[in-house]
Amino acid sequence: MYRGVYIKKVKQKKQVTMRRIFLTAISLVIGVVATMAQPKAGTFSIIPRLGVAIAKVTGDKVYTNLASAYGDATHSNYKPGLMAGVDFEYQFSDMLAASIGAYYSRQGERFDDVKEAHDMSTKQWNEVRDWKQHHDYVNVPLMASAYVADNLALKVGVQVGFNVDGKMEYTEASFVRDQAGVGSTESVKKIKGDVKLKKVDFAIPVGISYEYMNVILDARYNIGLTKVYDNIDGKNSVFTFSAGYRFSL
Repeated sequence: MYRGVYIKKVKQKKQVTMRRIFLTAISLVIGVVATMAQPKAGTFSIIPRLGVAIAKVTGDKVYTNLASAYGDATHSNYKPGLMAGVDFEYQFSDMLAASIGAYYSRQGERFDDVKEAHDMSTKQWNEVRDWKQHHDYVNVPLMASAYVADNLALKVGVQVGFNVDGKMEYTEASFVRDQAGVGSTESVKKIKGDVKLKKVDFAIPVGISYEYMNVILDARYNIGLTKVYDNIDGKNSVFTFSAGYRFSL
């Protein structure tokens, strides 16, 4: 009889323990779901971001002495650079939010290598390679976000960018061929200089973002509206990919 009572008490303790474990698990799940949910209406958030900007200047060409001599040019290509900044966002409703941000963005472009045409009879020829331009901006985007599904938002807005620096660098090399027809490097020069850019740039950013446990993955394309240079029609074409963390106040 005593043994039966003891076993019954042990079973009751196990049942209480299992209930506590179950309730604790339910609380944790509710807590995780709450952190996964998008902000409620009336929420103000600060969202620091870090990512990469992949940029070029549309339609830009560089005519080097080598290229102009042969009627050719080196064309602009996309170049990656760092972007970092912060967004200040207000959630108007379950489906609509607006934000203003400030980002440092290293944009610019790179160019294809240019090699002087030559054949076996040529004793000397030249190359221009590794041409890169770094265009540093402070961008201020004003964005509207529409939530089309849980935690998934489509974004569109306007952006003004302020140019703070412009640099260029490339390598110029010359080669000679000996009597045996073997080429060897004669000289290599690293060229660096400043690039004159327009001080203000306007763009239309469009993008998409997804949020999970306050971490926000964001992808945008910035459509350039204004010329980058005074004397060239090229405009900024920039893809950005970033990760941010939401601090709700």
